[in-house]
Amino acid sequence: MYKEPTYEEIDQLVGVVEEFIKRFNMPLFEFERNLYFNMLARSWYAGHSAGIEAKIKLNQGFTIPIRRFIEIYLSESGMSVKEFRMMMAETARRLTQLKKPGTQELLENAARILGVSVKSTIEEIKLAYRKLVKDTHPDLHPNDPQAEEKFKKINKAYEFLVEYGNVLVNRKTIINERDAVARDEVRKRKSADRIVVASGYPNDIRRLDRIRESLEKAGIPFEVKRVEPDKNEVGAMMRKTVIYVADEYKEKAMNIIKGRR
Repeated sequence: MYKEPTYEEIDQLVGVVEEFIKRFNMPLFEFERNLYFNMLARSWYAGHSAGIEAKIKLNQGFTIPIRRFIEIYLSESGMSVKEFRMMMAETARRLTQLKKPGTQELLENAARILGVSVKSTIEEIKLAYRKLVKDTHPDLHPNDPQAEEKFKKINKAYEFLVEYGNVLVNRKTIINERDAVARDEVRKRKSADRIVVASGYPNDIRRLDRIRESLEKAGIPFEVKRVEPDKNEVGAMMRKTVIYVADEYKEKAMNIIKGRR
């Protein structure tokens, strides 16, 4: 739950921001715009009047007094004072690391793993990662003993490239976004690889139960879901029960079902 910071806490954060932009020679407008719009793209946005005002000003090229910017940012993002401090410390660490010898080589290695370039946009990196999830995710390749190690390597490369491609995004957000992309791709791939072997309405429940029992006895994994009926199905007023199997079990499952008829 969001806790409104005290005047003294905001005053301390103003000092943190002032020290940061001076240390890294970052224009205030660049800092405010990148930080604020990163937040808008990644979190729930209530659209309070202060937030809308900040968005308009930044879009028009105006800066916002640091104190006021921090107040708006914390309110709109729901971030605590401690979390804001941690984010600034993490950003400072990244900018410092970027100047160290060897970082460029590490970035190039990470880009090579994902099949992109160091100058690729965040969206291009996400797209490349999404494609690699199909080829390496352990849930999609259970028979590949190397899948887990390959996937870990790709995850680290993704984190590293995004982390240094946009230094004003906190690490927790990077990991959450990465995991969400992977889950979405696995879900889509699994859905694409399964087929319907039987379906029916409540009056078909006995037939569907017998099919489920037959599949269980044959050792065929299946999934049962309740779905909305197609609009063009005449008289379909109730949700359907659908039995899915993976494409690799299609022929065996269909033979079992035909054998029951």
